[in-house]
Amino acid sequence: MIELIKSRLRRVGNYRVIHARYRWGLDLFDDLDKLIKPEDVRVVFDVGANVGNTAKLYLGHFPSATVHAFEPVKITFGQLQKAVGDDSRARLHNLAASDTSGIATIRKFDNSQSSTLNTGLSDNLRVISSGEEQIETSRIDALIPKLGIERIDFMKIDVEGFEKNVLLGCGDYLRPDFIRFIFFECYRIGDSVAFPSTHTQLADVNRLLDSKGYRVAGPPLFG
Repeated sequence: MIELIKSRLRRVGNYRVIHARYRWGLDLFDDLDKLIKPEDVRVVFDVGANVGNTAKLYLGHFPSATVHAFEPVKITFGQLQKAVGDDSRARLHNLAASDTSGIATIRKFDNSQSSTLNTGLSDNLRVISSGEEQIETSRIDALIPKLGIERIDFMKIDVEGFEKNVLLGCGDYLRPDFIRFIFFECYRIGDSVAFPSTHTQLADVNRLLDSKGYRVAGPPLFG
């Protein structure tokens, strides 16, 4: 019991002092721990890894996992390399996951977390662009055989309004027996005047995932 309490307190976040055994949606790792043991997670895809903060968390929480981190912007990728490049379980990819493979233009902003491939995305975080960059894109279903991936235990997607495109790029691999759990950013359930329509909508992505056999395990975690 003491070790369990210590493990909870070691985590970082506002809800770490609460063991959410009977609650969902308060904390990602608490939700995942109800569904899969951390040591059983072997492959993680961090799509939209940015400067490596989430990759660090996954490397720490999943002791047996290889974490594939994807970040297309060169200067941000350099920060990702500094953050986790020395970890033997980190695999870093300087490209964007997409529904097409090739070259694309990404809009950059002073806050690197706001960079986006979604050409129509506009809000108060993206008033003035700091420039554009030509980047490499790849469908995930093209990467999986190249990387020798047999199963993805956990996939996180945070790509600023481009989440559905990433999922479409998984092709026939988008199924629960291959990609077991998916965690993605979304801004609302359905239509709303609060955000532009180009933000990722939960209802829209849910229709896609539901058609592939996924269910909501804990907002916004699918498995």
